[in-house]
Amino acid sequence: MILLILALLLLGSALGLGLGRMLSTRLIGFGAALISAGAAVLAALGQWTIAADGMLVLLRLETLEYSLMLFPAAPERALAVLLLGASAAIFLLLSIAIAPAIREFGAIFGWALLALAATFLSLLTPITSALLPLAWAVAAIGGYSAVRASGALNQDERAPQSLILGVLGAAALFGAQAGATTALLGAELPPWLSALALLVAVLAAGGVPPLSGARAEAPHVPAPLGAFLYAVIQPTLTLGALLRFVTALPILPTSWSVVGCGGWGAWCARRCGRRATGAATARGAGHGWPASRRR
Repeated sequence: MILLILALLLLGSALGLGLGRMLSTRLIGFGAALISAGAAVLAALGQWTIAADGMLVLLRLETLEYSLMLFPAAPERALAVLLLGASAAIFLLLSIAIAPAIREFGAIFGWALLALAATFLSLLTPITSALLPLAWAVAAIGGYSAVRASGALNQDERAPQSLILGVLGAAALFGAQAGATTALLGAELPPWLSALALLVAVLAAGGVPPLSGARAEAPHVPAPLGAFLYAVIQPTLTLGALLRFVTALPILPTSWSVVGCGGWGAWCARRCGRRATGAATARGAGHGWPASRRR
């Protein structure tokens, strides 16, 4: 079932990238929404394969292992269904916001489906698998490429902050993996090092202050595409990793957890609130599209 869903998403991505200039962008968007909805139904109702050890090893290179969980836990499966269902609804909304005659922007959905496939893959990857940081990096590349394909950054000459921080988050996640693996094997490595690397990975990939550069392009992105990237992809990547890492790492002292998490959450809420109240206007579904594209 997992491989079938991944095959559907990757096939849709290839078709979107290959036929982006030949078919109507709205038609490609409807196809992407249909593929995502079908994948959500398969994830919710399909029978997930159970192996003897629940794992499928795709590749093993010395100490690196690329493996998948064939039967994920209930939280990961619920996240997968929500991820695919929400993506289908957003693709449908984005397709409706695009004029029927446009034929040059089908790559938006191709790259978006690639980011969706990578995020779905990250939910089904053990914390010790080298596929996890790879999936994070591919999701960052796909998300940024979708924004570039929309034309929203044609006049922007700044460095791609979201892409840089997304890859940085994947690298920090790889470091957290190394620490978690040694901790699980009983090695003499302080667990707080792995927790710190995981924190940096979540902050960078999730666009959370003070590493909020992953959302630097948000003001220029069409609203539905922004919702897909910043409200679906990034939170699912980080939450899925946290669910598995927190259960594997030793529990932090209660006082540190309460003070640290509470203070950090309050500061983030205050900063996000200030940015939200400072916004001049709310954006509609067509925000970010030049007037010539909404004929």
